[in-house]
Parts: sequence; structure tokens; C-alpha cells
Amino acid sequence: MLIYRLLLSLLFVPIAIMLLARLLARKESIGEMMTRFGLGPATIKQPASSLWLHAASNGELNSAKAFLEKLRQTRTENSILITCNTLSGVRLAKSLGHRARLAPLDYWWSVKMFRDTENISEHITIESEIWPNRLAILHKKKIAITVMGARLSEQTSRMWSKFPQLASSTIVKIDFLSAQNSSSLQRFQKFGLADSAIGPILNLKSFIAQPKNIPPRSERANTCLAASTHPGEDAIVLDGFCQARVQWPLLKIILAPRHPQRAESIKNLLSERDLTFICRSQSNAVSPGEYDVLLADTLGDMDLWYRQSGICIIGGSFKHSGGHTPYEPAAYKCALIHGPFAENFKEEYETLTINSASLVAESAEDVFDRLQSLQNPVDQENLAISAKDALAQDANLDNLMKDVASAMRSVKSN
Repeated sequence: MLIYRLLLSLLFVPIAIMLLARLLARKESIGEMMTRFGLGPATIKQPASSLWLHAASNGELNSAKAFLEKLRQTRTENSILITCNTLSGVRLAKSLGHRARLAPLDYWWSVKMFRDTENISEHITIESEIWPNRLAILHKKKIAITVMGARLSEQTSRMWSKFPQLASSTIVKIDFLSAQNSSSLQRFQKFGLADSAIGPILNLKSFIAQPKNIPPRSERANTCLAASTHPGEDAIVLDGFCQARVQWPLLKIILAPRHPQRAESIKNLLSERDLTFICRSQSNAVSPGEYDVLLADTLGDMDLWYRQSGICIIGGSFKHSGGHTPYEPAAYKCALIHGPFAENFKEEYETLTINSASLVAESAEDVFDRLQSLQNPVDQENLAISAKDALAQDANLDNLMKDVASAMRSVKSN
């Protein structure tokens, strides 16, 4: 822990310079920057205790929506405080009706100031945000620490292995952990997760409220969504799309990059291929309409894009980015196409493959071939239903809430 704190101290100046640059570029206000150092809007201690739920950004927060809604039903108003590492995550949390702010950096003094000012009594973190100082400070005050949808990749595990004492002293402080897959659980156990802290293996993204009023297949069969694409993937998808349109002229595409700030480079790709397009950020468009492509260069609209599309090409899976969730497009009954790199959801994609519930593509030619095979709406519907059925989990959200509550009570009683 001493080495970790020394390293953080050395990084203080570069971090401060980076945040100052964001301030000068007007990407953050002075108040938001100070919040990262534990100096939030509240200057006196909150009178009521707060459950601190941390989700790194939009993706983690979206995955926990159903869990959050259940959690809110068991709490008094405003007793849940959500923190995120990004302003977009904070905005999303507030749009869901929660009290939210930027998370404090993992400096001992900033986390302690945050804990005391916000009167933190319980802590839940989503997926992979394991911060040594944060857990140490909370554990010292006997504040229950829960990790939901816990994910520990092989690469991150190798990094932790370089600091075995730091890893073990951090992981052992977790009071309840529900891993999203068996391999992550095994890695947490290797670093000292207590047997008494092990909860059920499940993915929070599987708890998706059944979408209502999904347009019929006939209205969306000619629209394909490329969801959360990364650099290098857009060209693959667009080349396959262009080939498919030769025999399927009605086909349109919604292109939703993982990071909307890449919009300018994607516009160049579209122009190079003589594709007409409209941008969501400039028009508030909800479909391609008379254009070939809708460039979805905004955040927080994925539900809308899934609803419009009969087919979903899942980004992050054509390059080594680990692949994104198949749960949400499956819930909206999209026929699924994805690349071969899906380490983030390895077990889920293996299940899809075993059940012939998705189509794998590695190249633009493959994307063309897979799109062609789904031109018939009936084939789309059959593949979509297979994916939805294959990803259905037996896990019960009510039982999970009881397990979390029991673990928290146990910490308080000790």
C-alpha cells in the first residue's frame, strides 16, 4: 500500500495538469474539478447516511439500471449517491432521478473527505472499479463493501499480480462479490477474496426490463445498427454494408460509435464511400430516413437505436476491444452479428455460438454475407428469438437484493 500511495503522489502533478487542461478547454468547471479532489457541493456533513454506488461511466450505469431501481425501492429518498468518473455518467445518473457527482480520485485525503462529507454508510461498486485507498478507508470504518457484476480480465489480473501484497490486502476487504463470470471469480479468489464474500455468478446486464412497444419486424427489418464501434471497425462494417446494398437497396444503417468524439473521422469514411448521412447531434434524427446512414454521435440513446433496428452488429468484437454486451440488443429482438473477439462476454458469446443464436463475422466480406443471410424478416426473427432465449438467466433479482442486504447487515453487526 505504501508503494501505491507513493506512486499516486508522484502522479499528482501530471493529474492536476491534465485536469487544469480540461478546465481551460471548458470540458469541466472549477467546481467539477474540485469534486474530483473530494470537495463536493456539500461543505458540511450530510445529516442522513448515504449508500455510495459507483459506476465508472454510462456503460456500467446502464448495466445496473434494474438493480438500481430495485435498490431505490428499499431506500429512503435521496439516500443513494451515485458517483461516476465521467460527466456523461453523472448526467445519466441524474436523468434517472438519482443524486450524483464525480467520483473522488483515489487519494487518501480526497476519499476520506468525500466519505465524511457525504456521510457514507455503505458502498457498492459496479464491475471493475477496485481502488485500494477507497476500499481501505471504507473498511477501516466498517462500511460494507459490495462489488456487483464484478469483472477481472486476464490482462488486469496480470497487472495486479505484479503487486501481490497490494492485491491481496485490497481484495480481502470486499464483503460481498457477485462476479459476472466464473473466470473473473477465480481471479478474485486467487487474490484473496474470502469464501464468505462469494455471491452468485451473474451479469447485471442480464437484468433488462422487457422493452415495451417495440416496433414490429416489418418496420425495422431494413435497418441495421452498428453498436458501440471502435476505431478500425467502422470501415469493416461500412464496406460490408455497401456490398449488401447492391442486392438489398432498402437496407439502411445506424452507426453508433462507442466514443461520439470520433464522429469527424467517421464522416470521412462515409464520404469516401459516397454514402449519404445525417448526424443525430445536428438534426435530432431518430432514423436514417431518406439517407443511407444515421451517424448516432450522441450518448444515452442506445435504447432508441435498438428499437429502430432489426439487426445489430456488435462493436468492440472485430478488434481486440473485448466485445460489448449482447444482452441489450437481444432484449430488443435484434438479430445479432459480431466479431471473433469477445473476451468481455466470453461465456455469453460461447452460449450464443453453441445455440446457433448469432452470426460471427471477421471481415467486410463476412459482414456482407451475414447481412445477406438476414434479408428475409423471418430469418431475422428466428435468429433474434434464439439469441434472447440463449441468454436468458435463471438468476432472480429479488434474491440477489436479499443477499446484498444480508451481507451489509452482517458487516454492521460485527
